[in-house]
Amino acid sequence: MKLVIAEKKDVALLIARAVCGVSNPTKIPVSGNGYTVTAAQGHLLSLVPPEAYDARLAQVGGDWTLEDLPIQFDNWKREVKREADDRGRPTRTVNEFAQKRVELIRDLAADCDCIINAGDPDDEGQCLIDEIIEYIGWTGPVERVYINDNIEKNVAREFTRLKDNEECRGDGLAAYARSMADFVFGLNESRLVNRKLGVTNVSVGRVQTPTLALIVARDLAIEKFIEQDYYEALITLENSSWGQAVAKFEPSKEFLEEHAADGKHILDRAIVEAAAAAIVDQRALNLVVERKNEKKSAPLPYNITQLEGEMNRRYGYTSSETLAFTQTLRDKYRAITYNRTSSSYLKEEHYQEAPQVLKLAMTNIGLQWPLDYSIHSKAFNDAKVTAHHGIIPQENKVDVSAMSQQERNVYTAIVERYALQFLPPAIYDTCKGVADAENGRVVYKARKLVDAGWMKYVKASGDDGDDSTS
Repeated sequence: MKLVIAEKKDVALLIARAVCGVSNPTKIPVSGNGYTVTAAQGHLLSLVPPEAYDARLAQVGGDWTLEDLPIQFDNWKREVKREADDRGRPTRTVNEFAQKRVELIRDLAADCDCIINAGDPDDEGQCLIDEIIEYIGWTGPVERVYINDNIEKNVAREFTRLKDNEECRGDGLAAYARSMADFVFGLNESRLVNRKLGVTNVSVGRVQTPTLALIVARDLAIEKFIEQDYYEALITLENSSWGQAVAKFEPSKEFLEEHAADGKHILDRAIVEAAAAAIVDQRALNLVVERKNEKKSAPLPYNITQLEGEMNRRYGYTSSETLAFTQTLRDKYRAITYNRTSSSYLKEEHYQEAPQVLKLAMTNIGLQWPLDYSIHSKAFNDAKVTAHHGIIPQENKVDVSAMSQQERNVYTAIVERYALQFLPPAIYDTCKGVADAENGRVVYKARKLVDAGWMKYVKASGDDGDDSTS
């Protein structure tokens, strides 16, 4: 029997339907077809406090001194997490739920031949299950499965692609290193500051303290900011064949060093006017012109950061709201793939599946675009996909009328962004002219859209397509 340990209960139930042959499971663990599936249901373990090694090191009631800092132990031990007080600090009481989950997993492991790590497809998910496996003392074989979507046939397929968990442990160790850094830095720096200041309520953190410093520094910069005008020169060029064009004077580095206090901006209008007059006095400029067509490809599928930014720009949704909407789209409607991804790239297999996936997804939102599935977007790149990939729709019939307006907006944006991969690039006729001039150079730039390609569809949907140019 193989024991599958998921991170969340809903993922465990999905796996149970896909591989155990149980049609509608509601409780875990679930067994069938040689598998038993359960879930951690959150973080069950935490690093032990220093007093677990030496009672003298207790934050309160101990007799540690500054000479004991920094407090650090190799391979810091873990324990079942404790209850927290009203300020979020761990107490001495063990969390009963976590204790029961650990005991259950230990008991299930005693009857299995192999454990499958089915944590979320990111480094935190890898670490969360790895640390449980280590804590219960399991020494047998461990495999890893990545669940990026929640269509049962796709989940079942992933169980034919199991990896040796050792190949994936590096991701978990990265998460463990961050956790260790947060813990060790926080406890030592907080103790140092508290002892030096003679207080007990100051908390210093590896992330929170520099973040606070950035906010304070930015606020001070805003308070002290003094608005100043700076000047640039535009030069009108004339030619008998193409008439007039407006170019920009770009000062040389030496000219800026001499006349710009910050090396970038000239605050004295007279200096800029004099520089422009010197160029006009030249009368003739040897303008070297380059003209070519440029293609602008469609933006890649969303990762969660890009999606949050886009939803804020379009609808004013906060990041946490967008994340919540995507979680509902994934868990309740099974409409999208894994939503917390930082990647925008997709696997080659997604390219092969795209006609079926998009046919259904576009029908769901009532949209018809002339998609060309012979177009191979740069989004499809196996080398750039690791544990997770860009957010795309799933091959699933979804009743969008049952969604809230916010959920529908987010789902539509995800479908449209994926569909853009199969529309032609936008094409611009670009022209750039450069001429050496007194104290710098004159630069003329022009660009004309000659074929909107994918952009004509994006404008209709509200996406400004402000991504990469190729």
